[in-house]
Amino acid sequence: MFIISIALFALAFKKDDSAKAQDSKISGGKKMKNLIKKSALLALAALVVICTGTVVHADGEATLTNGVVGTNAGTVQSGVLKLEKGLIVYNPSETTVAAPKITYTYTLTAGSADKDIYDADGVNAKTLAGILPATTTATVVYNNEDITAAAAGQENIKNFTFDFSGVTYPRAGVYRYVLTETTDVEKAAAGIEDGTISNVRYLDVYVRDARAGETGRQIYGYVLLSYDNDVDGRTTPEKSTVTQAVKTNGFVSSTDADGSTALTADIYKTWNLTVGKTLEGDSYMNTHEFPFTVNFTNAGVTQDVLLKSAATGTAHTVTANTAGAIAATTYQPTIANGGTVKYIGIPKATTATVYETNDVHGTTYASSYVVDSGAASTDKNIMETEVSDTATLAEADTTPVDHTIQYTNVLELISPTGYVARWTPYALILALGFAFGEISKNKKELEA
Repeated sequence: MFIISIALFALAFKKDDSAKAQDSKISGGKKMKNLIKKSALLALAALVVICTGTVVHADGEATLTNGVVGTNAGTVQSGVLKLEKGLIVYNPSETTVAAPKITYTYTLTAGSADKDIYDADGVNAKTLAGILPATTTATVVYNNEDITAAAAGQENIKNFTFDFSGVTYPRAGVYRYVLTETTDVEKAAAGIEDGTISNVRYLDVYVRDARAGETGRQIYGYVLLSYDNDVDGRTTPEKSTVTQAVKTNGFVSSTDADGSTALTADIYKTWNLTVGKTLEGDSYMNTHEFPFTVNFTNAGVTQDVLLKSAATGTAHTVTANTAGAIAATTYQPTIANGGTVKYIGIPKATTATVYETNDVHGTTYASSYVVDSGAASTDKNIMETEVSDTATLAEADTTPVDHTIQYTNVLELISPTGYVARWTPYALILALGFAFGEISKNKKELEA
């Protein structure tokens, strides 16, 4: 790219001898065309330079690949090292959920001296205790933003950095640091399950003396390890211990020392609840949206939760996209016949309760519900302003699945013989009264 830019600059300033010889004969229009051509070449050359700089310097960070950046060639690396934090998110059917609310803090301290490091060629160095940079902490923040989920789990990666460019290293060598992860709340309070990887990493920073044209000692490599081990890259005569160190790009999923067991990053398991409505025997009210009340409780989750929502049919909701304490938020969707409201990204081990309200004037419905594919509840007659029985669904503390709560309302028909039914008891009492009167009268006549 640099060579291309030089060529473009050269073309822009190239003298045209034939044009110069007949300069006086060149029209003003042709001069203008030449000027435009040179200007275009200069602009293109400048753009190439800018793009070249962008490609070369990109984000100015050293990025690990399989836990390593740099070689023994000693090529200078950026003093800013980018590391990764993984969060594995589960959801049975949705690919996007709201993240939990938690802040991870990473603290850098000096590591062990005198650990043996051997490369594949048998070159040996002993680690030196790391010299701390000006800033020794970094954070990764999750705050209910969108993250990616999958039924089998999807690892989301966020980056954090440490800047070693201002460190004055007294000698060439391998400097070891300890990197420790902590959180602002217990992970369980955010609905997060602790992964099987540890919360500590060990960072080796490779430093060499300055070469021609350089000032000061230079960082030429980084290696991030899961264990505070010696690292022997020789294959003979000793067995390599590289795999036992478990190189990694950060606090992300990996495998154990012998590669036989998967080690997971932190896990966030979520599920979804669909609330639906069926109306029978009252087609006039098919488009009427009945008010529902949906509540969630989770004794373990105290951090704010944001539940996404999706509706089908004429159902709608107005409160489902507000983050807050899960037990303190009441969702009040309205759902018409054939409609549903789906609540997305509910943390595992959450209990849901649902009921509906009859707001149709002068009408009585027989209300029942079904949880998932279970048996229907016993009918409950609900008149205007009355509420149905409450459906309760407790999601177990396992890999969650989707759930549904389906309410059915059947219009109760008033009997055409209602007046007969209403007066019959009184008529019977009156008849019995007459009967007892006659019996009493007959008895007195017999006694006389």
